[in-house]
Amino acid sequence: MWILYSKALYLAMKKMAERQAILKRLPGLDCGSCGSPTCRCFAEDVVRGDISEDKCVVKMQEKMEKILATLMGG
Repeated sequence: MWILYSKALYLAMKKMAERQAILKRLPGLDCGSCGSPTCRCFAEDVVRGDISEDKCVVKMQEKMEKILATLMGG
């Protein structure tokens, strides 16, 4: 029983750390454009595998602006 509890605790802590790492990379605007009500919920969805991190609209726009700038030579 203790081994199962330890493994579950380890997995929970690992997921929490992963969520925090993802949350730090997000803009923190809680805009909801991705379909999640907050960036924290979005990070949880990413950890669960329900959505990809690149579905953050703000991050996607930043990425597109960088690509455009590269293509435009700037």
